[in-house]
Formats: sequence, C-alpha cells, structure tokens
Amino acid sequence: MSKGINVNDLNASGVGHGARLMAAFKAAHENVVFRNIDDLNSALRQFTERLNKSARDDFLGLSPCQISDVLYGQFSLDNVLFSYQSQPARAYDDVTIIKQVRHLLSKLALEGKIRLTAQGNIAPDYVKRFVEDLKNGFYFPLPARRESDVFPLTRIRTLFEILDWTQVSRGHLELTDVGVKAAQNAQTRPESLYQELLRATVAEFNWACGDQLDDFPIIQDACIFGLYLLKERAKDWVSCKELADAFVTAFPHGNSSDDDENVFERTRFGVAFQTRFLWNFCENFGLVDFAPQERFPVVRRCVRVTDLFSRCLKWKTGHPG
Repeated sequence: MSKGINVNDLNASGVGHGARLMAAFKAAHENVVFRNIDDLNSALRQFTERLNKSARDDFLGLSPCQISDVLYGQFSLDNVLFSYQSQPARAYDDVTIIKQVRHLLSKLALEGKIRLTAQGNIAPDYVKRFVEDLKNGFYFPLPARRESDVFPLTRIRTLFEILDWTQVSRGHLELTDVGVKAAQNAQTRPESLYQELLRATVAEFNWACGDQLDDFPIIQDACIFGLYLLKERAKDWVSCKELADAFVTAFPHGNSSDDDENVFERTRFGVAFQTRFLWNFCENFGLVDFAPQERFPVVRRCVRVTDLFSRCLKWKTGHPG
C-alpha cells in the first residue's frame, strides 16, 4: 500500500515564482501527507487561490488578483480600483495638458492650418510661439528650434493623430471634423477633452518615446497601480525616490535585467518611473504638484496629490477574487 506523498519530500529549490510558491506551500503544510497526487494538486490549487486573493504588503494591501486585473485588463476609467468622476469645467483650466491642447487647437481653428516642414514637422515659427506662451510648464533648456526639441508638442501632436483630430494635407496640419468638435469642446467642455486625452495617453500613446531610457513597459501597464500608490503614499509631501522604490518593489521583474539585485538596473527603472509616470503623466494631467525647490533639495524632489486627483478619482474597497 502506498504511503502517500509527504510534503516535506517535495522539491522547492530553484528561483522564480514557482519555487517561491512551493516553498510557501511546504511551510504551510509541514509534515502533511497526501494520499495521492490528485489530493496534493487539489490542496496546492486551493492554496494558490487563497494567496491570489490575499492582500500583500508589496502591493500596498492589494491582492495579486487585483494586480492581474490592473495589468491585463483593458484600461477603463471605471476599473477594479477606482471610477473617474468629471469635475466642473473650471477645475481643468490650470491643467498643463489642457492648456497645451487648447493652444494648438485654437491655432488650427483660427487659422485653419499650420505649415509643416519638408520633413513633416511643425514649422519653427509655431514651435517658438508654443514654447514662449507655455514655457512655465516645461522642463527643458531653451531655446527650442524645432518640434523634436519640444516633447510636450510632439506628444500632443501624436495624441491628436491617435484621436483623429488632425490630418496632413498639402504640407499643412489641419483639423478633421472630429478635431473641429474637439476645438469647440476645448473651451466649453474641457472635462470631455480631459477624459479623451487620459484614455489615449494610457492606452495608446507610447510612454517610452523620447526619453532615451530602457523600455520598462510595466510603468505604463501598471498606471492604475501607480495612481493607487499616490493615494496611499502622497497625500502629503513624499520624495519621488520613495514612490519609485515602492513601485520597483511591487514589480521587481519590470526592469530589463533578470537579476533583481542589479542596483544599476533598479536605479534606471526608478528614474524611468519618475520621468514617465510622475512628471510626463501625472503632473501634466494635474494629478500631482511638485514641491517648491526652495523647500526641498533638488535631489530629494517631492510630490503630493492635487485637489483634482482627490475629487475625480473615487476609490473602491474590497479585494475582488
């Protein structure tokens, strides 16, 4: 007669998620003997399901099931963690990306078109005007001589293409019929533009373009978690590095190295998180404020969430299984 399968005899050596799962299973079932392989597999399956529904510290109290929904579900403004609620039009007046979008839409609506260079870039005269009118929200050395020098302009032009707001005709950039409506909404219904730009930025715009860092797609894929991180850690001033460290801890395999202890790679991962998520995304959408430089040293730059963040993101409770 078979003596059954003793958990202590199972092999939990090696690295990776499977090995860690088996080690945890052995620790929770020390000296247990299963009658056969089917009973063992059933116990292992139930153990895994319980783990996947349990809150984890590295996920700031979220469960792996929720993280899976965040990473692999289609982006929605009504998702597993929060629902978005529009605010009155005036709440968006000082949002950086709304001011930038209004600038370009107004130019196109008033003049009908913007001249492009032979390479298809926006002509330098408008680039200069864009920078001069909006330079207080930029973080790059002036002067900017061409479109590629001005990432915010490159970004909103790409977003316009994604949203079908513009088209190229005979060497000029022009509004489409959809773009004409967007130009009207820019003044009267900025909340509508904000939602469209938010969806396009998260779901279709490539966050890795233009910063010369490694790809790190997890930063964009886990955008919803990043917002949850801000809710948990950035109600008051917190250093950007602390937020980056928390994100890297949650997704240690998000870097391009197989070595979790590669300090250089983790640092690049953290810098990419600060650049793409905190600066290029959150600040531009009015979701965080950066502390005045005189209050904190540059190397310890700090952020906190804005009133807009607190009002428009309504957080859900519970841990769905």
